[in-house]
Amino acid sequence: MKARIGRRSYGLKKYLQVTEKLDEVFMLKLIILLGIILSCTSRPPQRLPSSPVEEIGWQEYILKKIVEPMGLEKFFPDSRALGPWQSNDDFVINKPVSPTEIPVRPLACESKNLYPTHPYQSTKEYIHAAFSMYDHRMLSPDSYACLTPNPTRKFCLRGATALLVVMSDTYEDDCGNFYRGYWLLTYLKSDESMGTLFSKGRVLYEKPDAEFPGEYDEAGTYIVKSGDFFLLGDLLPEDRENIRVEEERALRDGFKKSGKLYERITN
Repeated sequence: MKARIGRRSYGLKKYLQVTEKLDEVFMLKLIILLGIILSCTSRPPQRLPSSPVEEIGWQEYILKKIVEPMGLEKFFPDSRALGPWQSNDDFVINKPVSPTEIPVRPLACESKNLYPTHPYQSTKEYIHAAFSMYDHRMLSPDSYACLTPNPTRKFCLRGATALLVVMSDTYEDDCGNFYRGYWLLTYLKSDESMGTLFSKGRVLYEKPDAEFPGEYDEAGTYIVKSGDFFLLGDLLPEDRENIRVEEERALRDGFKKSGKLYERITN
């Protein structure tokens, strides 16, 4: 009987020792787990990054957002022969903001009509300009982009220069809201005239008594549609004052304002 009791007490002791060991292992794991949890919660909160507006330059914006969806051939003849595009700094005097930095102003009027705020070119801005030289070896002598074919018209000796120009000016809608409208002008340098780079909605006429051929003067304004612009934005800080000054000048210069349109009064 004593031997049996001794074996039972020994077994119980062993059981308690094993249980104690398991408790120690469990407690150690629990302490480690709590330590990991505390270390995570004690870190400063991680802010999720906001979704920044993708920075994009004007040339990339023009090609990707405007030209490529329609196809370059819609803008220039034999566009496959165009070379790399290069910036043309002759147009842009002040460094403009990138297209993603322009404060967009959606049209806030049911009517899609827009009216130039005055008949002059003084508030016009050149935002971006680039040119591309045609590879004359890829042009047929009959191509519109071939400026000089060889005498027997077998091949092209000189190709044209293509230009992309982003311009903007000030406009008003039928509800009295003001905008700066942005549009893309595409043309061949060989087709350029005095009136090529005039703002949308402004009418010009060639002066009969001009000092040199091709000299133009303002004649009035006409309605343009909001769809003629790829972007409408807020006015620049100086625009409102410049608009006021030019409105007053137009009346002094003999323009008549009918509704929101200007017409030069001729005797």
